[in-house]
Amino acid sequence: FFGFTSSTSAIATTQETRALTNMFGIGNGLGETTLRTYQNDGSGNATETNLGVNFPANDSTMVYDLTIFAKSNDDRIYWQITNLTNGEVATGEWLEIDLPISTTFLTWHCYMNNGGTAAAVNFDVMRIYTETDY
Repeated sequence: FFGFTSSTSAIATTQETRALTNMFGIGNGLGETTLRTYQNDGSGNATETNLGVNFPANDSTMVYDLTIFAKSNDDRIYWQITNLTNGEVATGEWLEIDLPISTTFLTWHCYMNNGGTAAAVNFDVMRIYTETDY
C-alpha cells in the first residue's frame, strides 16, 4: 500500500490492504497480481478499483509515478498513476462516500508484506513531494 492512512505505526505483516480504515492510495491484496486504488472511511472494507494488466503489482522492473491532489474540504480526491516503464496512465477520483472525514489527520504511509510467508519483500521510493497552497 502506498498512500495516506490515519495510522502512524507499522502495519501488521498479515494485514490485507482492503481492511485498512481511514485511508486512500494504491496497492494490492493477497493473491492479486495487479495494482488497485483503495479508499476507506472509518469502518468496513475499502472500495477498490482494479487498474488492470498494464499495472502489474508483482513485477520488479516496473516504475510508477503516483500523483494525489486534494483541495481543502472538498468532497473528492484526484489521483493519477503513470507506469513509467510502459507509458500507461490511469486517472480517477476517490469520492467522499467512502473517504475519511475531513477532520481525520492522515499521514503518508508505504508498506509491503508477504502475507505472513517467511520471505523478504522490498520496494524503493524515489521521491515524495508535498505542496500546499497555504
